[in-house]
Amino acid sequence: MSKRVLFNSTTGLGVLGILLVFPMLAGCGDGRPGVRFGEDHDAGPENIQIHAPENRDKKMVALMALVAGQDFKKGKVAAINMGKMGHYAEPHLETLKSYSDHPDPEVSAAIKDAITKIEADLAKQAAGDGGSE
Repeated sequence: MSKRVLFNSTTGLGVLGILLVFPMLAGCGDGRPGVRFGEDHDAGPENIQIHAPENRDKKMVALMALVAGQDFKKGKVAAINMGKMGHYAEPHLETLKSYSDHPDPEVSAAIKDAITKIEADLAKQAAGDGGSE
């Protein structure tokens, strides 16, 4: 058997072994892709689906804390995301308006843009056009 054939055979078996072993280690072999814990494990905060409708309020509270925080980059991104939430952000609209005179001009502009988007979506909701879903 030549060295080339032996090398290719060994490499092929190694790759095949990796392809078979890694999915099992990731939990894919038991019909629950990516699940690495049993039924008795408590799902921690890292497993919470933050974009789920039932977690929307938690997300908005966290975003508002970032808008009010000291990190201006995070505040700007949080304000942009509040605007993307549309009519769902209505409970925080007045608080967001109170931050519109933010000391950082980029954050202030993002907050004003978010207010405009939220109010526009609220107007669509009132008109019956559906708004953001």
